[in-house]
Amino acid sequence: MELKIDDLQKIQDQLDQRIFDLHKTSRSATREDRVLALLVELGELANETRCFKYWSLNKTINEAEMFEEFSDVLHFALSLGIDIKFNEAVIEFEKSNLSTADIFRKFYQEVIQFQQDNHKDSYRLLMITLGQLADNIGLTSETMREMYFYKNKKNHERQDNEY
Repeated sequence: MELKIDDLQKIQDQLDQRIFDLHKTSRSATREDRVLALLVELGELANETRCFKYWSLNKTINEAEMFEEFSDVLHFALSLGIDIKFNEAVIEFEKSNLSTADIFRKFYQEVIQFQQDNHKDSYRLLMITLGQLADNIGLTSETMREMYFYKNKKNHERQDNEY
């Protein structure tokens, strides 16, 4: 499977620049906060999937919330790729045999690795795992993109309303 991201990166860069300008900050000044935001959003997504909640009998998943949290993860992941001028138009990935919980753990490790080395290869692995995670929770490439566009519009509206 694949996820086309070159156009998403351009749209994300516009949102990032708008936020940086409105809040009188910069890409470099917010890097570590955006890494933390990615990790927090990843945790919120894991919580929505309930994949690690072995103690819970409630297996009901709110798909709308889960998909919105995924979109938040995608927003911050794209933003960090812009930092390193990642310029691959498409991320290709194979279906994973790992459980959803194991993919989450792998993704956390890859975010930390990328934070430490700031390398395009680490970022590519991070994005491949993001694609595998999406596939595991039932998102197609088209749905990922649709959710991204929906949430991007919502994020611009939040800036309009001094979120």
